[in-house]
Amino acid sequence: MFRLIQKSNPRKYHKTQKTSFLLGRSKQCDIIISDPKISDVQAKVGTKDNRYFIKNLGSDKISVNGQPTEGQFIKNGDELALGNSKFVVQMAEKERPEPKLPLPEDKTMVLDTPSEETLGPRLVCTTAAGKSKIIFLKREKLIIGRSNEAALKLMHPSISRKHCIIEKQDKGYVARNISTTNPLYLNDQVISEQRLYSGDQLRMGPFSITFISDQPTDARQTTQKIVTPEKGSNWSLWLTAALILTFSVYLLYMHTYMPWKAQQKLAGVAGQIARIEAAVRRTNPDWFSRLPLLGDLPLLASGTEGGRTVPDLTESMYQYHDNLRAEHAASSPWWATSRAPPTSAAAR
Repeated sequence: MFRLIQKSNPRKYHKTQKTSFLLGRSKQCDIIISDPKISDVQAKVGTKDNRYFIKNLGSDKISVNGQPTEGQFIKNGDELALGNSKFVVQMAEKERPEPKLPLPEDKTMVLDTPSEETLGPRLVCTTAAGKSKIIFLKREKLIIGRSNEAALKLMHPSISRKHCIIEKQDKGYVARNISTTNPLYLNDQVISEQRLYSGDQLRMGPFSITFISDQPTDARQTTQKIVTPEKGSNWSLWLTAALILTFSVYLLYMHTYMPWKAQQKLAGVAGQIARIEAAVRRTNPDWFSRLPLLGDLPLLASGTEGGRTVPDLTESMYQYHDNLRAEHAASSPWWATSRAPPTSAAAR
């Protein structure tokens, strides 16, 4: 008996009793796979040296355990990918036909139709290299880890000696993390203990373990949702970034641009006053010595004189400027025609 079990839905599978058969989309194939990504006759499976051998006959690629191939031997538990469809290979011994017994005359015998064969709960362990292995859950507890006591031994530094337990309980099979250092993921979410349903995927280190069961109690109901990590919406991230950017621009404007602008304004006025004083010194040095000066002009330009505010300092410097103009406009032709700031506070 040869079976191809769908990895996405383990309750569905293709089977055949033949030892040589074809796979593809065509009705001429022994196993028909409805996948637009595969050829009409994609592959042929036959026996060679008492082992199954698959050969690619189509234009599309096939892969075994994640590795593209044109032909190779396949074994129990291998993962076969045809187009977008993935299957787990399951081989069973050929069923022996039961001997036919002669029916008694004039009597009617009712024979029960044999029910569909089930394989029971099992784990399909896949490594990062694409190799697969099937472990049937025949025990009440199954330990996974690096320890010799582990029924499923996984050798990797990210795997604990006793990493995980698969335990059968009244409600079904449960996966429990017994490691204190390494996490256990179920459907890409960290768990400590969780009920398993057919199709659930455990992950520890580089290993992926899929729980498959054809028992009705292990099927996930339509009202149940697979536990997956929630993805945050992008709008909240953009809103936070916009608020941070706006606040940063405000701080830059208030604490950098505004002080710089005021300092430039004071420095400009101080420079003009300094030029006026130099001209007055040359034309009337005696009168200049009697003027009440504001103080050190560089100090005024820095805006730190006596704790006074920038508007106060600016007003004082303009007033000083206006006094010089009023007193010496007539005595200095250069001063009378020079370009200067407005003389009134209202105009400023």
